[in-house]
Amino acid sequence: MLHLHTDTADLARLHPWLDRAATARALPQTMLHGMHVAIEEAVANVALHAFGPDQPGDIAVRLCAAPGVAALVVEDGGRPFDPAA
Repeated sequence: MLHLHTDTADLARLHPWLDRAATARALPQTMLHGMHVAIEEAVANVALHAFGPDQPGDIAVRLCAAPGVAALVVEDGGRPFDPAA
């Protein structure tokens, strides 16, 4: 699991962590590009919308994998998403 703060310097740790986590779980390289795009978008949305640009926050990211499948889980304590807003 990776614990991040919403500041830009800490978010830079995301991609190297994902590379190491994917390698440790023997995930195929063909999955990795899409995972990088998805996790960057998810974490950026949390940082911007759940906490706001000037509000610090914490984000936890984990990679779960089994043969033929992988899931990235992002958890935060920020404002919940309101689809009606």
